[in-house]
Formats: sequence, structure tokens, C-alpha cells
Amino acid sequence: MKKPNLFHNILALGSVQAAGLLLPMVTLPYVTHALGVEAWGQVAFVQSVLAYFSLVINWGFSWSATRKISALRDDITQLSSVFIATWMAQWVLAFLVSAVLITLVIFVPFFNKDSIFYFYGVGLVVSGALFPAWFLNGLERMKAVASIQIIVRLLNLPCIFLLINNPKDAPLMIAIGAGTGLLSGIITIVWVLKNVPLQWHRPSFLQIWQQLKEGGTIFGSTAFISLYTTLTPTILGIIAGPVAVGHFALADRVRQAAQAGLGTISEALFPRMSHLFTHDPIQANRLLKHSGICITLMSASVSIGLWYGSDNIVYLLGGKDFMQASVVLKWLAPLPFIIGLSNLFGVQIMLAKGMSREVNNVLFIAGILSLLIIKPMIEWKMEEGAAINILFIEILVTLGLCLTLLKNNLSKKHANFKT
Repeated sequence: MKKPNLFHNILALGSVQAAGLLLPMVTLPYVTHALGVEAWGQVAFVQSVLAYFSLVINWGFSWSATRKISALRDDITQLSSVFIATWMAQWVLAFLVSAVLITLVIFVPFFNKDSIFYFYGVGLVVSGALFPAWFLNGLERMKAVASIQIIVRLLNLPCIFLLINNPKDAPLMIAIGAGTGLLSGIITIVWVLKNVPLQWHRPSFLQIWQQLKEGGTIFGSTAFISLYTTLTPTILGIIAGPVAVGHFALADRVRQAAQAGLGTISEALFPRMSHLFTHDPIQANRLLKHSGICITLMSASVSIGLWYGSDNIVYLLGGKDFMQASVVLKWLAPLPFIIGLSNLFGVQIMLAKGMSREVNNVLFIAGILSLLIIKPMIEWKMEEGAAINILFIEILVTLGLCLTLLKNNLSKKHANFKT
């Protein structure tokens, strides 16, 4: 198989990430004014709840399967076996998660009162299984499908302007996302079938279980991360209501959009780092050094820009009714820099080397600590307290990963010295 181009893959992933995070910025001023703070907050709250169901479907495949596909991409037989078993495992999870969500909507009042949101949300959740990003990223073939993703996501724009006119249209925000997600996934799968020479066969239960088992270790990491990221707006909504969620969500969407380029570099870099740490450690360290400098400088610039521009950004996107979000954005502004560092330590080094247990330990401690302090933080400062909680926990995660790496390196040097 032809050696993939890292730079091209970064550009492709970047364009897809930009379409997913920056295109909504185009419609955000219209949506916030059409829906208002409360209905916008209700949409953001439902999206945060649906994120838990999507988390299960994605499992840990974005790291475990990507790493495995990257190592096997020159062996079409093994590659096919891993892809088919992993994708089938993802569909098993999608079926189970959808059944649970529908059951909750029917029988649990918390979900039933917003049933139309969650019924549309089933499509949004299932669309995650239709787009095997872990497979394409492991092959470093994102360039080929980037245009598909962008064109389909562009369909969001006219749909929103045509269908979203007042607060009663809030559920359609979920429906539009589900529709475009499903369409994007279907077209991408058709592309894979036509362009990747996979050897199709029925996977055994043991093969499916093996992929679930391997992804389960990484899933622990993502589940722990969700305790101080996805859980924050959910608890904020329960305690403070949709208006507070609306302020927090606007600030966090801006932060995520500004951080999109950094996530792109990380996602494209991970399969290459995994491959090099396995086959060429010297080259891996060289690439890590150069990319580390680039990520650090870029992330610092993004954080500084967000902090200084928070008032103007929030006023532009939300208007005067959302100005409380500017205070939240100031607290979230350091996150691109802090997360950039933790990603270098945790993903590009530790996960690429297979140190998932050590990463899980750090994230588990951070998740538990967040659970202990998030309620009093929100009761103290509402949406501002939620942002402070995330910032504090992310700093602890970065320090924990850094110290774990230093301890691991010192242990290896000591063992080498004794031998």
C-alpha cells in the first residue's frame, strides 16, 4: 500500500473538523437569536445527554482500532479481519444503545418530557457507527473522504435557515444533525466499499469480543474524561436550568471551534506515532519533538486570542442576552494550551506506546475528583463554576500525565543501570 502523506492527512482531517465545528459558527448568531437563551440551552442540554450514548458507540475504537489498523495496513487479510470485527462490534453497541435510549424515552419522565428531542437523537447516535473514522484514520486515508464530509455538512446551513425560526423549532436542531450525519455515513461507507480492497467474511463472536475487549481499555479513558467534560453541562442543566446551559454551551462551542485545528493535528499524528514507535523509535522521537513545538506554540496562541477576544466573540455570536458567556469563555480560554500539552503526553506518547493503563489511572482520579467538586462549584458560581471546574481538572490531568511519564522514564533508566 502506498505510504500515506501525514501533511495531506492533517489537511483532510482539518477540513472535516472545521466543517463540523466552524460551520455551526456561521449559523450560531442566527440560531441563538431565533431560539433564545432558554431554547438554545435546552438543545445544548439534550446534546450533552446524547453524547453519553455516542460515547458508548465510539467505545475506545478511535484509539485502539486506529492504532491496530495503522500497524496492519500493509497486510490486507489481517486489516480486513480487524475492520469487519470492529465495525460489527460497533453496530452491536449501536443496537443496544438505541434500544436503551428508546426505552428511557418511553418509561422515564426525565427523558419523556423531551421525547421528540431524544427520538430524533436516536438517528444522531446511530450515525456514529456509520462513519468508521478510526479505520480511515488508521489507513491515513482521510483526504479521500474529506470532500464527502464537508459537502454533506454544508447541507446543514440551508436546513437551519429554512427550518429554525422560533423556540418551538428547537427539536429540529437535533433532527437536522441526525439527518446529515446519517447521509454522511452512508456515502462514506459506499466510498470504502468501492476504494478499499477488503476481504469480506463473517466475523466470529470471539473476534468481535476481542475488539470490544481491546477498545474497552481505552473506553475507560474516554468515560473518565466524560466525567469532567460531557457531564458538566448535564449537571449544570439539572441544577441551574437551561439558561445557564445556554451561556456555558455558547462559550464552550467557541472554545471547541478555536481548538479544532489542534485536535486535527493530534488525530492525524496518532496513527503515525503508533506506527513509528513500533517500527522506528528514533524517527518517532524526532517527529514528536517537531510536532510538540508546533502544537505548543499554536495552542498558546489560540488560548491568548480567546481570552483577549472573549467579549467581542460572544457579542458577535450571541448578542447582549448571552454576554454572561464571555466570563465563562475567559475561564475556558486556557484549555487549548493545557489540553494540547496533555494530548502530547497522554495520546502521542503514552497511548501510542500502549500505556493505556497508566493513562486510565490518571483520568480515573481526575474523573472522581470532578464528581466530588462539580456540584458545589456549580452551586457557588453557576455556569462560571462549571468552567472553573473543567479548567482545574484539566490542569491536574496534564500534571498527572507528565509526572507519570517522568516516573516511567526514571524507572526504565534505573532498570537499565542495574543490568
